[in-house]
Amino acid sequence: MQKNIVYGSITAGGNVHIGDKIYLIERDYSQILFLRIEKGTADYEAMLWVKSQEGTPQALFKEKVQLPVPQELFNQADDLLHRRRGTHPAPRRGAVVVDSPQVSEQVLSETLYQTFFSGDIGQVCRDFLDLLQAHKIKDLLLVISTEEERIQNLPWEVVLPKFALSGDPNLPKNNFGIIRSREKTLDSFNLQGPIAEAAPLKMLFIPALPENLPDRSKMLEIEDEQRRIIEAVRKLEATGNKQPKLVMEILDCANLEEIVEALRLRSHDIVHISGHGAFVDATKQGILYLEDEEGDELQMEGRELGLALRDFSSIKVVVLNACETAVGGSQGSTAEQIAATGLPAVLAMRYSVTDQAARLFTETFYERLAYGDTLTKAMHDARQVLWQFVHQRRKEAPQVITPAEWVKAVLYHNQWIGSLIKTDSYQQQTHDRFYPQEVFIKGKHTRLIGKGFIGRKRILIQLRQYFRQNQHVCLHGQGGLGKTTTAEAFADLY
Repeated sequence: MQKNIVYGSITAGGNVHIGDKIYLIERDYSQILFLRIEKGTADYEAMLWVKSQEGTPQALFKEKVQLPVPQELFNQADDLLHRRRGTHPAPRRGAVVVDSPQVSEQVLSETLYQTFFSGDIGQVCRDFLDLLQAHKIKDLLLVISTEEERIQNLPWEVVLPKFALSGDPNLPKNNFGIIRSREKTLDSFNLQGPIAEAAPLKMLFIPALPENLPDRSKMLEIEDEQRRIIEAVRKLEATGNKQPKLVMEILDCANLEEIVEALRLRSHDIVHISGHGAFVDATKQGILYLEDEEGDELQMEGRELGLALRDFSSIKVVVLNACETAVGGSQGSTAEQIAATGLPAVLAMRYSVTDQAARLFTETFYERLAYGDTLTKAMHDARQVLWQFVHQRRKEAPQVITPAEWVKAVLYHNQWIGSLIKTDSYQQQTHDRFYPQEVFIKGKHTRLIGKGFIGRKRILIQLRQYFRQNQHVCLHGQGGLGKTTTAEAFADLY
C-alpha cells in the first residue's frame, strides 16, 4: 500500500477505512473520484477525493501528490491534435518522428498513464475499479477538474484501455467513465442529478447550416449528419404500439431565438447541435457557427449559448456534434464555456469523425439513453462500439490509417447524471405535443404549409441565394416529391 493513501484497506465487504471512520462502500449506489490538478510551486500537484450518494467528501491522500509532468506529454498531445486537424507541422530538431498515427496514440496513452496514474492516484483508481468489478458499487466516475489550460487539453480518454482488466481487449466496465468538470471542489459536484421523467426521451435536433456558407463540402457534411441522426433514431421513433421511445423536433433554422422558443414549447431533455465549430488560436477560445435572423453565419461563444440554455431545467445533456468544440484554451473551449454556466452535462467533439463511426456512435448513444440507461453507461457503450469498429478496421486493413475514433467525444459534468427517463411510465401528452393531429395550416390560396413543415433546407438555401441574385427558379420532378410544398414554404418563410 502506498504510504500517502489515507485508507488502510478495502475489505472483502467493500468498506474503506479512512482514519477512524469506516466508509461503507456497499450501501452506496454511485461513487465519485474527484481528481483536482493545480499548478504547484515547481510542478503540478493533485488531490483525490471520494464521495458517494450517502457520504460526505473524503480526501484520499495525506498530502497532495506531486506530478512532474514532462513537456514531451504536451508535445505528443499537440502532435495528435495536429494530425487530426491536418495541420501537422515539420518535426522539431532532435524530436523522435512517429509516422503511424496508431503508434502515436499508443505512445501518448502510455505517457499520459505513467504521468498521472502510475503511483498513488492509479492505486486508488484500481482499488475502486475492483469494487466496481465485484458489483459492490453501482457506478464509478473519475472526474478530472483543473483550470490549467495544457492539462485541460490532454486527451484523457486515450488512457481508458489501461483501466480494463488484465488481458481484456475491451474498455473498462460500462458503469465506469472518465469525465471533465468545471467544478473546483467535490462539495459543489451534485450527486442528486436531474430527476428522470416519464418516457419518451425528448430531443431538439438543430442542424446549423448558414445560408451564406461558402464551402459546399461543409454543407453536404451537415446534410449527411442530419440524415445520419434521423436514420439512427428512426427505430426509436417508429414503434408499433404508438409509444415511441424517443421523440425528436428538427429546427429548420439554427437561430438562438428559434432554439429558445422550441425549448419553451416542448421542454426537451437533449439539445443536439450539428454543424461546425473551431478553436481560434488568436483569441484562445472555441466558437460555434449558428445562424442569425436572416439565416446567415453567426459565430457564437459557448458562454452566450449556455446562458440562453440554462434557463430551461428540462435540459439534461447538450450535444455539440461539431469539430473542435472540445479543444480549449485560456478562454475555454465551447464545451467548457457552456458547462461553466451550470448545465448538467455537455458532450462535445475534439476532432472530426468518419461517417460510419458517427452513425455507430449516434445509434448506440441515443438507443441506450432511450432505454433508460445512465449517461455513463450510454457513453461507455457508444465508445465501446467505436473501439471494436476501429479494432476490426485495423485488423482487416492494416495498411489503411484508422484513427482512434473512440477518443473523439469529451464529456463534461457538473453533477452525476443517472437515467434521463423512467421507462416504466409513459407520458402520452408528450407524444401528442411532438406528433399533433393537426400540423398544417390550410390557407385561402395555399395548401399544406405552416407549422410542422420540416426540411429541404439545402433547397430553401439555394432558392434564397438565387432570389438574392434576381434569378428565376424552376422546381421540377415527379409528382409527390414535395415541389409545391417546398415552394409554398419558401414563400411563407421568406
